[in-house]
Amino acid sequence: MSSMGNLQVKVAIPRSEQLSLRNFVFGETEIPTAEKGAIVVRNQYFTVDPGIAQRLIHGGDYLTPLEAGTVVPSFNVGRVTESGSSDFAVGDAVVHYGGWEQYSAIDVAGRTPDIFSLRKIEAEDVPLSHHLGILGNKGFSAFLGIEHLGEVQAGETVIVSAAAGAVGGYAGQWARLLGARVIGLTRTPKKATYIRSELQFDAALNCRAADFEDGLDGVAPDGIDVYFDNVGGPLQSSIMDRMRRGGRFLICGMISEYTAQEPVPGPNLFVTVRRNFRIQGFLATYYKNLFPDFLTRATALVANDALGVREQIVDGLRQAPAALLGLFDGQNVGQCIVEDASDPGTAAGASV
Repeated sequence: MSSMGNLQVKVAIPRSEQLSLRNFVFGETEIPTAEKGAIVVRNQYFTVDPGIAQRLIHGGDYLTPLEAGTVVPSFNVGRVTESGSSDFAVGDAVVHYGGWEQYSAIDVAGRTPDIFSLRKIEAEDVPLSHHLGILGNKGFSAFLGIEHLGEVQAGETVIVSAAAGAVGGYAGQWARLLGARVIGLTRTPKKATYIRSELQFDAALNCRAADFEDGLDGVAPDGIDVYFDNVGGPLQSSIMDRMRRGGRFLICGMISEYTAQEPVPGPNLFVTVRRNFRIQGFLATYYKNLFPDFLTRATALVANDALGVREQIVDGLRQAPAALLGLFDGQNVGQCIVEDASDPGTAAGASV
C-alpha cells in the first residue's frame, strides 16, 4: 500500500517576468509502488540546470514549457527500492530523467535504456554523483562539442565561455587532453584563478574587466580556432571578430539569454563569410550513438585523475530552487548537484 512521504518541488508560477523562489512550491504525494514492468527509484542526486529558467520564463524552445503543478525536471541518480521488472533489482543504481522528487515510478517495459531516459550504473567505481556531471549529459556535451563537432587539433587555440561551470570546465579539459591551447572566460577574478590553477587552462580572463578586449588580444594574438559558447549575448561579437579562417564556433548554451526580457544584441554574422568559419549549435540528444564510447573513455580518465571533477553539492531537495537561482548570480563553480538523503516527506505543501 502506498503511503504519503514523497517530497516534490513543483512549478508554482510559470511565465513570470523574472526567476525567483516564488516560481516554486513544495508538495507531498504518496510514495509510488511498482506495477508489472515498472520500477520505483529513491532519488539521491539531482541536477540543477539553467535551462529550467528558460522553460519557466519564456516557455521553452526545443523543450516543452513548464506549467503550474509540474514537477521541476532534472536528471537523477538513485537506487531501485521496488521492482516489477526482471531487468532491474532492488538496490541497483540508475540514472534517469525525472524531476525534483524523492521517489520516481518508471515504466521500463519494452524501453531501451539510454543516456537521456534511463541507464543502469553497472560499475560503482566512481562517486554516483559523477554520473550527473562528468559522466553524464554535461560531460558528454563537452566531449561532443570539442572532439566530434569542433574537431579540435593539437596546437589550436580554444576559448571556452562560462569556463568555471560544469560544461565549460569539462570542455576546456577535454581540449587540453587533445593538445590544444585553452583559454577560459568567466565573470570574476576568483573564478579566473580557479580556471588557471585547478583546471589548468593556459589562461583565463574576466570578461567583465575593463581591459577584457585587450586581454583577449594578448592571449590569442593569432586568433581563435574554436570557440565553445555557453553564454551567448554580446560576448559573441568579441569572439567572432577574432575567429581564424576555418574556425569552428560552437553554441552549447546561452545562459545570459535564458531570463532576459528583451532580445539580447547579437553579432554581425557576415564575418562568417569573410573568414569561412562554421557556426554550429548542438544538442547532445541527437548524438546518443556516441555516448558509449564517451562513457568508456571518460570513466578511465576520471579514474586516472586525467579529468578533474568539481561538484558543488547542495544538501536537501528543499534547497534546489535557491541553488538554481545561484547559477544566475555567479555563485556556482563546477557542477551544481542537490543531494537528498533525508527521510522522505517533511512539511508537505509549504511554499518556498
